[in-house]
Amino acid sequence: MGLLTGKTALVTGAARGIGKAIALKFAAEGANVAFTDLVIDENGQATETEIAAFGVKAKGYASNAADFAQTEEVVKQVKEDFGSIDILVNNAGITKDGLMLRMTEAQWDAVIAVNLKSAFNFIHACTLNIQNSRRNNSFPRL
Repeated sequence: MGLLTGKTALVTGAARGIGKAIALKFAAEGANVAFTDLVIDENGQATETEIAAFGVKAKGYASNAADFAQTEEVVKQVKEDFGSIDILVNNAGITKDGLMLRMTEAQWDAVIAVNLKSAFNFIHACTLNIQNSRRNNSFPRL
């Protein structure tokens, strides 16, 4: 029995990279894992399979974390599919590497939207779910 058995974690930006590693660690500790990424392609499907191999429920959702309405919808779907959201990991992020002198305003706006606004979007969408978990003496974590 793992530390997080029976809990559900939602990890943003987890089809690959650091988010995938986080999702796999949560699964290794017994958490069911819902994860998002801009698209759920072969990488996302492979991540879902790797998570499920720990004997937990796993599902990837295609969602633009920077879009408020999409975030509200994906959180609603995760709650329907998993029953609760106990843990939120805001991992979604992008980089536009290069010199500041060469960065366009549109590139800067994209970085801010994904790296900053997406955290607000998911916290906003999950707050009610996590407050309800807290009322039930569960293990809510943002």
